[in-house]
Amino acid sequence: MFRYFSPATAAITERTVEPHHLRHYMGSWVLFAWCRLRNDWRWFFLARMEGPKLLAGTFEPRPAKTWRHLMDSGFGIFQAEKTFPVVLRFTPFMSRWIREQVWHPEQTIREMPEGGVELSFPAADLREVKLKVLQFGAEVEVVEPGELRDALREEIMRMKAIYG
Repeated sequence: MFRYFSPATAAITERTVEPHHLRHYMGSWVLFAWCRLRNDWRWFFLARMEGPKLLAGTFEPRPAKTWRHLMDSGFGIFQAEKTFPVVLRFTPFMSRWIREQVWHPEQTIREMPEGGVELSFPAADLREVKLKVLQFGAEVEVVEPGELRDALREEIMRMKAIYG
């Protein structure tokens, strides 16, 4: 049991969990566990935990076949039962680096006639994909999904209000 801080809502909730896996992800330790409060699988960043307590009793670990697919089915840390394709088209200049990168084990890279590449991979959530795409600025275009294109358009308009 521990108190957990949500950066999205700034709320602190008390969580009782059944830990199943610990992962080092982008410089942070993250616990993958069954959350009894939400009655579902959740990722918990250890840095957001306060006052952990070991409770009396035990739990029966759930079979890996019931949760393992939630760890790597899509791009990034945010996972879900279903994924959708993301297709990104990179300029010839940026493609030199993209060809060397692995964004997801199931990714495909398609060479484009002008020298660029199209990178395709599954995702279950757009939050982290959006942040990754923004790193490349005008060197990348989102081909699909349209929802990601729309989210980037909105973000660029907000950025334009800041930077002119």
